[in-house]
Amino acid sequence: VDTPASKELKLVFNNLTITPAEAIAPIQINGESQVTAYLEGENKISINKSENSSSPAGISVAKGAKLTIDSEPGQQGSIEVLNETTATRNGAAIGGNGGEDAGTIHIQGGTVIAKMTNSRSMGAAIGASVGKSVTEIRISGGTVTAETTWNGAGIGTGSASGNNRTGKIVIEGGTVNASSSNGAGIGSGIGYARSRSKPAITADIEIHGGMITAYSEQGACIGSGKSSSSKVLIDGGTICLDNKNATSRYAAHIGKG
Repeated sequence: VDTPASKELKLVFNNLTITPAEAIAPIQINGESQVTAYLEGENKISINKSENSSSPAGISVAKGAKLTIDSEPGQQGSIEVLNETTATRNGAAIGGNGGEDAGTIHIQGGTVIAKMTNSRSMGAAIGASVGKSVTEIRISGGTVTAETTWNGAGIGTGSASGNNRTGKIVIEGGTVNASSSNGAGIGSGIGYARSRSKPAITADIEIHGGMITAYSEQGACIGSGKSSSSKVLIDGGTICLDNKNATSRYAAHIGKG
């Protein structure tokens, strides 16, 4: 699905299974498109092709575009998006293609599972690709699971070294489970961003509600990945910060990785 550059569209995903044979995002939200995708049944997208050291997202959302994911009333739909590529410039599972900024992603219903499954993955599961920004990720409902196995955040930005990248993350409701190894569970991926006086903010996080479980081995559970920085505001919600490797943690649970 390749949406026109400037359209308001409604898509219905009904028991889809997609594994593209080429290095291209099978669902592309382009230009300034405003797309609402409704989930029905069980849907799955797997990405395992890369080209010129860059990989696409499973669902790509261009910088000026917006994707809203929801379920129709009475429907309990789900989607699982897996990015299994080994490219050095990983795209996200849902968000930015490799080498491109991502737009706005709003999840307000349904079950959404996004995973970066390769052991050397560097993009966020939901959000930005390596070294790039995401305009906003907003979760107001549904059940969301976002897992990154290496340097990107579960929800937020990917890894970078010296790249000025940013991401706005707002959680207002729903059930959220987010994890990473070196990036934050929710926030920024590993690596600093250039700033003359102090580390630049690479993730701006607001939590106002929801049931949230977050974990990172080397980064903050909520905040910044290892060697990164972030801004965090929490004034609501129920939060569980997973402490499965307590003896090896040196990062803050909330704050700096």
